Amino acid sequence: MRHYTNQSKDKSIAVYPGSFDPITNGHWDIIERATYLFDEVHVLVAHNSSKKGAMFEPADRVNMIEAARRDGTKEHVFVHSMESTKATVDFCTELGARAMIRGLRTVTDFDAEFALAIANMGLAPHIETIFMVPQPQNHFISSSQVREIFKLRGAEGIKSLVPDAVYWQFKEREKGA
Repeated sequence: MRHYTNQSKDKSIAVYPGSFDPITNGHWDIIERATYLFDEVHVLVAHNSSKKGAMFEPADRVNMIEAARRDGTKEHVFVHSMESTKATVDFCTELGARAMIRGLRTVTDFDAEFALAIANMGLAPHIETIFMVPQPQNHFISSSQVREIFKLRGAEGIKSLVPDAVYWQFKEREKGA
């Protein structure tokens, strides 16, 4: 049997890690709903400098999420960035988080996320993995789809798929292209 300890006696903290390249309405839906479950939700923009193909730099992704947070007046949402040389569970432990939030859209997501949750449980048994599913209208939105639609249709094509602050970042990118 696992032994549970409350890392933070005063507040419940969760971390929602991901690449968020870019953050979508599906991600934001999960963040907003998580604020009803936890006192603080920390969004962790993970990046791997050895991985090519990111549309936005990590700092730009953090700025987009911060702007979306301000638009949504979510004062209990905090945004961080971390190079992938550190385990996410170590970040959670240092922060005093008791949960890691993972979004699920498909059965394929579940298979990968389940394996990751089991590995994390071995590394940090005091951190629970919480799986959340986006609302139906946001269920099939992915960052890669947003990037592809933007390439084909421009910023107007993604307007309903991302928070307003992110849409305006894409508009700026479109102007510079």
